[in-house]
Amino acid sequence: MNSTLKFGDGIRMLRQMKRWSQEDMAYELKMSLAGYSKIERNITDVKYSRIVQISEVFKMKPSSLLSFIENPQLV
Repeated sequence: MNSTLKFGDGIRMLRQMKRWSQEDMAYELKMSLAGYSKIERNITDVKYSRIVQISEVFKMKPSSLLSFIENPQLV
């Protein structure tokens, strides 16, 4: 069984675990709410530089963030 999440789904899950709103994330990433929403809905491709920013917001290494998305049951 494949347990891998799509990137946006993983980010949404982490955000919800922290009880943060999309507005909170958009503010922290210095981007529009609409732009952030597109990430969570898997509408836009995410550049590595944005992955680094997102991981910093979650106080994680980029590799840990991507590992979580690959295997979310490890949390």
